[in-house]
Amino acid sequence: MSRIAIAAAVVLLACHQAPQPQGGAVRPTATTDEFNATTFIPSVAPESITTAMWIAITQPDNIIPRGPGGVIRDVITVHFETSATAANRQYAMAQVRGSVVGGTGAGVGEHVYYVRIPYHLAAGDSALGPVLRATVVLRALPFVKMAAVVATGPVIVPNAAPRGISQTVIDSAYAPANLLNNPPSVQGIVARNTLLVRFVPTATLAQREAAFALVDADVIGGMLGTATTEGLYYIRLRHAIALPPDSTSGPMLRALKALKALPYVRAALYDRLDQTIDVFNR
Repeated sequence: MSRIAIAAAVVLLACHQAPQPQGGAVRPTATTDEFNATTFIPSVAPESITTAMWIAITQPDNIIPRGPGGVIRDVITVHFETSATAANRQYAMAQVRGSVVGGTGAGVGEHVYYVRIPYHLAAGDSALGPVLRATVVLRALPFVKMAAVVATGPVIVPNAAPRGISQTVIDSAYAPANLLNNPPSVQGIVARNTLLVRFVPTATLAQREAAFALVDADVIGGMLGTATTEGLYYIRLRHAIALPPDSTSGPMLRALKALKALPYVRAALYDRLDQTIDVFNR
């Protein structure tokens, strides 16, 4: 069967990988009620999240186990469009009753806000219900570029694209349950949670790590480049979960958009089933 340029490369739901916290004095604990009221949102996201705050939000009882690490149950990241006004940002926080607790410079044009929300489970909720609903609400706003849950597991990125991909990974990516047939905005059959990414030759390791952290993806294979061409990373989105009003291709499309907006990413591609894997495993 024709299989996408899988070996080609490594791009919540889209999740955001947490940066290394920076030192500073911030109260390490806070009551749930404190985060019920919308607080002032700065016009520019903070450059970092303090060590004290990071310790507070990553306590064991605040982490929901998922994949190689976990997801913080009451914190999300928000990346606004550069055109977002102060009123737009305040409105967004009001919709999820959020409070800004930090930020990171991973975004392009705009930094990314870390936002803490009240953790209240609704009837029939999963443990991640509150943060998943908050990201859906925010992504529906035209001035929000990305909203994602926060993963705590490491994203390990090699400084060059790997060569080839294991058969086990191929079988998982192309399992029938993982395929989308002509989903919204996409023609053909594609994998729902794997993408191919090529960087510009001057991209640093830190930039490559930031790109995959932005969309919360793991490098699971790739294809070597040439003397003049960067290789392709084959990546898997950790939390490509479509929730109403999302389309089935929503998480994948958002990840592609976020990656393509980065100046050090040359290409971000669907994992399509219209090329054979053998071409990329040479």
